[in-house]
Amino acid sequence: MLAELKIKHREVARLSFEGFRPADIAAKTAVKLATVYKILRDPICKGYISGLADRQDKTTLDVRERLMKLNSAALDTFDDILSQDSKAPYSVQAAVSKDVLDRTGHKAPEKANINLTLQGKSDEEIDKQIQMLESQINSIYNADLAEDDDEDDLNPADDILVEEAKINPLTDCKEES
Repeated sequence: MLAELKIKHREVARLSFEGFRPADIAAKTAVKLATVYKILRDPICKGYISGLADRQDKTTLDVRERLMKLNSAALDTFDDILSQDSKAPYSVQAAVSKDVLDRTGHKAPEKANINLTLQGKSDEEIDKQIQMLESQINSIYNADLAEDDDEDDLNPADDILVEEAKINPLTDCKEES
């Protein structure tokens, strides 16, 4: 049993706390492997390692507290930028708005590339192309609804309405199955 921790003992304890294996500690400190195990089993060394962990936990908590204070200040800054009398350029206001919405779970809709070349086509071809475009839009719209179903919705009645009838977003009419 150790009477006190010497510099070499503290180094062994610190390396163990940092995640090094006893064999690696022995190689780094030029101490025999058996001695490393003996030092690490000692109650004084275990107390020292526990103290290191406590210091790290306190540091982590201090950082979290600072982040919480900064979070509040950042929200106040966003509020100032988005206020009616803000002198921030519209591009900055738009960027801030987009960031706020993004961080609160409101992502921008995905873009869909739609080819609308209608010249030289018959009415039947145009009707077919319109139907194809409507089906593409419906599949994107219904995929977004399916994504929303995966999340916790605030109004479960909406889910029932969506399952009862698929709605065409272009006409807001019920589609026939």
